[in-house]
Formats: sequence, structure tokens, C-alpha cells
Amino acid sequence: MGGGSWGTSNDPLGLMGMPIPRTKSGGFVPSLSLGIALILGAWVAFNVLRSPPTNPISWDAFGYYLYLPAAFLHDDIWLQDTRWVNEAVEQYGSTETIYQYGPAPNGRLVFKYTMGLAVLWMPFFALGHLAAWLTGSPMDGFSEPYQWALILGALVFVQVGLLLLRRSLLHFFSDVLVAVLLVMVTLGTNFWHQAVFGSTMPHVFLFTLHAAALLYTIKWSETGKSSHLFISALCVGLAGLTRPTDVLGALFPVFLTIGQQKSARSSRAHWRPWFCYFALLLVIVSPQLIYWKGQTGQFLYDSYNNPGEGFEFLHPYVFEFLFSGRKGWLLYSPLLAIALLGIPLMTGSLRPYRWPILVVMVCSVYVLGSWSCWWYAESFGQRSMVQFYPYLMLPLGAMLTTIAQWRRAYRWSMYSLMSGLVVLNMFQIQASLSGIIHTSRMTWTAYKAVFGRTTKPVGFEQMLLVDRSTPMEKGPSRPERYIRIMVQVLMPDSMAERARLVDSVRFSGSRALRLSADARFSPGQRFKWRSVGTNDHVWFKLTCRVLRPSEGGVPQVTVVTSFQHEGRDYAYRTTDIDLSGTKLGTWHETEVWYLSPEVRTPEDEFICYYWAFDGDTAFVAPMTVEVFAPRRTVP
Repeated sequence: MGGGSWGTSNDPLGLMGMPIPRTKSGGFVPSLSLGIALILGAWVAFNVLRSPPTNPISWDAFGYYLYLPAAFLHDDIWLQDTRWVNEAVEQYGSTETIYQYGPAPNGRLVFKYTMGLAVLWMPFFALGHLAAWLTGSPMDGFSEPYQWALILGALVFVQVGLLLLRRSLLHFFSDVLVAVLLVMVTLGTNFWHQAVFGSTMPHVFLFTLHAAALLYTIKWSETGKSSHLFISALCVGLAGLTRPTDVLGALFPVFLTIGQQKSARSSRAHWRPWFCYFALLLVIVSPQLIYWKGQTGQFLYDSYNNPGEGFEFLHPYVFEFLFSGRKGWLLYSPLLAIALLGIPLMTGSLRPYRWPILVVMVCSVYVLGSWSCWWYAESFGQRSMVQFYPYLMLPLGAMLTTIAQWRRAYRWSMYSLMSGLVVLNMFQIQASLSGIIHTSRMTWTAYKAVFGRTTKPVGFEQMLLVDRSTPMEKGPSRPERYIRIMVQVLMPDSMAERARLVDSVRFSGSRALRLSADARFSPGQRFKWRSVGTNDHVWFKLTCRVLRPSEGGVPQVTVVTSFQHEGRDYAYRTTDIDLSGTKLGTWHETEVWYLSPEVRTPEDEFICYYWAFDGDTAFVAPMTVEVFAPRRTVP
């Protein structure tokens, strides 16, 4: 097929074997794929600039960014004086709660997020600092020039990522097919949502790093030059420095080598580049290890030290990660299911890449699907997978190449299906922006109800997962939608606890428990989550009775409710019981409601107890606990 042809009767889209035109000197002339890459980058930029974020340095991005003002403006990389953080939050509204750093076991404050994104932002931070100086804006690291500099950085990375991916794909596919693949990855997946509406999150930056790693791994495979392998290591290392799970990208060249091992030399010279590869990876991530060592005393430190989140490798959420109505990767980006089906179709020059891509995808899904917050908060689809899309464009290209050889009716049916999936993706992204698809609380029922709609159906709120920002004080807003599944009166059950019971003070015949300065806490009562059922949430209703003694001051008694994972509290809450208006020597009854959090494992426990935190004497009666689960059949 000639370079000027757009296709034949058997291949009307020109997807098979179309060579890239070259000049007599061997250089490339402008091509369709180059034009499409530039147009897509410009279209992303237009949509971002048309409706820029109010403050791109906020929430998680605020946490990734803090390294830069800490290091270059406040000389406080060790977070010894956080007043400048509080001032930024107060002035710019960067976050509602400061969760972006927390205390290590030694008491020192540690950034929650790793520093890789700050490294990638560094030149744009410098540009923002210069712009702030030239415009007379506050040179505090957070004013508008810095914000616009980060937006510019994201747009640059999006454009560079598309161009790098184009160069990788041109090693295997025609110019027309590469142009089609660029359109598909940009408009047919949630990459578009991240590029336009999550531009200061790490995923589009990681997309570009993995696109570069893919390109230079391909070059290394073709040329054998160690320099190409080292550039790939540099990109994977920076990706791992940004999000540690992205070191999974290192599996790609490793398994490519394993697949070629039969024809590879086993000499020391052959393996020497791999020692350098992994040494370079270690060098790149070492600044983070040094930071953790200096701040915590440990080279490896889990900065996500909230016991409510973490990896559950023995109880992964892979099915939910892939298919759930809440945030199923292949449900919200179904075009990528076709890409996965293309892996067995990778033949010829693509064949050596079949196993490396399969390994990277399987490991990524398993690792990312093992995170307890497997839906990754507010987003459209599985944003955690966006950075791995460059690898999937190879099997998607193989699928399209195969389809181009089918009979006409089958071929055009498949083209129509894939085009429809691109349109569906953009439609659903718009639905998520309109609130028709909720970005974190969707269910399969809700998804079916809104599919193809431009307005919310009647009763949509009741189809969603519970809103955990709901105030707990009064319990569920629609109690008729719940059914009581458990009721239990909590009694002390050990000899030591029973010794604290007072015979002379009783409630409904039961002896009261004395709280005082030497015994401030009542026994903790526990329920394993698996004993409550498989509901996504339940409400706990605690009926608490406290007696104000006839003598002494007004005791300060609170009810503690919490979940525990391996003995550590999360979703911890205290509810004070106001005894100031009660009569001396009389019982005061209070209802305390508690909505279960996103429970990490079935073995996690709900715990509740009384706490007399001022030490004044108080008497408490056995606590009654009722558990209410959603009544799914109630309309």
C-alpha cells in the first residue's frame, strides 16, 4: 500500500500496513497522527482554560505540592513550624481538613504523599515564582501565578504524553491507525476526565512517564542500546517516586527480556545493564527514602498511617475494581475491555510484548484493587489505572488490525461498536459533571437507572450508597428504609469489671458501673463487622443512661464510638452527654447514633464505651445497642 493511499476496499480506513511518508533525507513529513496528537492536546487545553479550576493547589494536590514551598520558600522540609501551611489553608481554602501530613510514631510530622509530583512540578513552580515577582503577586507559593503554572505544567505533560505515545505506536502501526488509537485513548477512556478536570492530580503526569518508558523500552528492544533502557528506568523511577505502586512499570522491560531469553546471551555483559537499571531506580527513589529516614528513623515508612485504609492483599477487591456499579474500571471505560481482548492477537513484531503487557495489567489490577479504598474517592471511573493506558494501546491496535481483516459486515459492526463506546464515554463524563453519575456513591441499580439519561430519575438519591457526610446526631433521615437486625444490652463480663458494679445504684434492676478518676472508662463492647451482615452500611443506635451523683460537681461523660482494625481506631467519634440540667440523683437517658464508615475488612470491630474524662464520679447503666440495616425492598 502506498504512502499516499487512505485504504483499499478490504481496508477502507487504512489501518493495515500503511507506511509513514518520509522525505528524501529520511525525516518524517507532517502526518495525520501528528496532527491528531496536536489537536487533541489543544482541545484538552481549550477545555481546561475555558473553565479552569478555582484552586488547583487543593486537597490531594495540595499534599503533593507542599514539598516545594517547604523546601524553597520556608526552609522547613522537616515541618518543624507549620504556621505557613495554616496560613495558606486559611487564605486560599486549600483543604477543609489538613490530612496531607500527620505524625510519625516518633511524633515528628511527615508528608502523606511522596515527592515525585513535586519534582515534576519544580520547573513550573520556578516559572510561577518568577511570574509572581513580575506581577507583584504574593510570592508565597500558593497565589494565582503558582496555580496557573501548575495548570500549564499539566497541559504540557498531556501534550508530551500524546506525542510520546504516538512515537511508540508508529513502531507497529500505520499512521492512520495511530491517529485512531490516540483519539480512542483520549476520548474513549477516563483519561479525558483526568486531563481536563483532574489536571493537578498525578495521573496525567504518570501517563506521560509511562508513555516515555514504553517508547524507550521499545527502542532498547530494537537497538539493544543500554542508554534506552536507562531512560526507561529514569521514567519508571520518577513514576514510582510519585506513586510507589507505579514501579510496576518496571515489570514491562523485565518480562520482555524473559520472553526473549532463549535468543539472549547469558553472559555477565548481558546482565550488567540490568544491574544498572535497578541501581538507577534505587537512586531515583532514594530522596524519598532519605526523607523518611530523617523524619521517622525508617527508610520505608507507610505515610498512609490511618488504620482505615491500606492494602488487603489477602482480601482484594478485584471484582469491584473491575466491574462494580460504583467505580468498575471496565464498566466506565468499556473500550479498554476490547483492548484487553486484543492481547492474544498481538502477533509478529508485537508478539514479544504480549506477556509483558499482560503481567503489568494483571499486577496493576491486583495491587490497585487490593487498596481498601479501591474506588479512589471522587473521580469518574478508575483514575488509578489511567497511567497504564499507553501499554494497552498496543493490544488495542492489534485488535483493530485484526478487525480490518474481517468480512465487511463484521468489520463495520465492530467499528460502530467501538465508536459508540467512545461516544458513551464522553456522554458519561458529562453525566458525571452534571451529577447524574455520582463520582463515589454509584451502585449497579443507580447505574442502570441513569444509563443514557440526561436527567436524574425519580428516587435517584435512594439508589446511591449512603452519604457518609450525613450528620449523625439524629440517625437516618428516612428511618422507614431501615430494619433493626440486632439489639443487645451490654453488660460487664469479667471479674475485674464486675467488681466495679455498685449494688446500691441500679437501673431497672441492673447494677450501675462506677466511673471515677481511677477508672475513667467503662468496658469496651465490641461487634465484628461480619456479624452485622454484608450491607454497605448500618446505623448503630446506642441508648445510654448516666446518673449524676447527689454530691460533687457535674461529671463530664462522653460516649466513644469507633471501628478498629488490628486494634487501631478509625472513624473515631465522641458524643458528650450534657448532665448540667439534670436533677441530682436521677438517671439521664441519651440516644447516640453512629453511621458505620467504609469498613476495611470483615474482621474489623465496632467498639463503644463510656468515658468520664474529667475524673468526677458518675454512674452508668448497661448500654443498649441496636443495629439498623437498609431495607432494600422499601421504595
